[in-house]
Amino acid sequence: MLKARNVFMLQRRWKGGKKRWNALQFKKTNCDRALESFDDFYGSVYGTRWKNMRVALLTEHKYIAMVNNFGDTEQTCSMLEMDGAINVKSLINVARERLDGKTDNSVSTKLPSSNNVDSKLDALLKKQQEREMASIYPSASEDGMPQQLNYNSSEKNQSTQEELEPQDFKQSLTKALEEDVHLDEKRLVDPQFGTGGLYEYMPAHSIKGMEDWVAESEHYKYYKTNDAFPLRIELEDSFQFPEHLALYTYEMGNCSNFKAPKKCLTGVLSHFLMDGASTLPPLFLQIQPGDRVLDACAAPGGIAREQAAARHARVPVRL
Repeated sequence: MLKARNVFMLQRRWKGGKKRWNALQFKKTNCDRALESFDDFYGSVYGTRWKNMRVALLTEHKYIAMVNNFGDTEQTCSMLEMDGAINVKSLINVARERLDGKTDNSVSTKLPSSNNVDSKLDALLKKQQEREMASIYPSASEDGMPQQLNYNSSEKNQSTQEELEPQDFKQSLTKALEEDVHLDEKRLVDPQFGTGGLYEYMPAHSIKGMEDWVAESEHYKYYKTNDAFPLRIELEDSFQFPEHLALYTYEMGNCSNFKAPKKCLTGVLSHFLMDGASTLPPLFLQIQPGDRVLDACAAPGGIAREQAAARHARVPVRL
């Protein structure tokens, strides 16, 4: 057996220089460039709302558990609630109660406030009328300022005579043509001297490059949506959540995963996991029993299941 008495450390030479950690830290990727362009463009369009929209786009997808009505619904609902999930229907009921309380308070406080506003407007109108009368009649008589304007009959007769006098339209037209029509001789080009200038070569005195480049977001500074197309947004409070639909999700900011669905006694899965955004369109459609819906989505039928569970409607047709 040979024993190793001395150990030598030899450094390996690399073909290319190894990049340092500080160079990799400040290196811009394509994702960073895309985010910068989005901040420049959409920041000028949406203003202060773009920050929240940017955070929502960069966060993970939040999933919602839809309970299967053909399985053990009570057991699955209790299991999801024990894990910390919240029923969406309860959140909607709480928001509806708050809106009803706000509307009652607003109706009670609106009646006295409207009377005060009307009285203030009447006082302002009276003051404005007094100022106008004082400006028209600065030196009022002892009886006071007149309440109405009286017109003399002589002025009326003069105006009626001027209207009844015949006018010679032909003569006025010829006068207008003679007085107003004048050719601008300064803008005329003499063909003997001016045609040669059209064929002369004019070299470029400057070249426009990236220093004169204008970003696309700067064009939206001159775009005003309120002046061009005013839109009236009316909020609808009449929203009916389906009774037979049970959706469970976690609180705001919690994107934790749900447990895997289990098989019930009937042989079907206990719940289905769906993207939270995909559950909104079927709810906003307000499908009534007996309606037929065409589901043209490429998903594996999650929206169709939600529609069928919401209103017990006919099974939607998928493409």
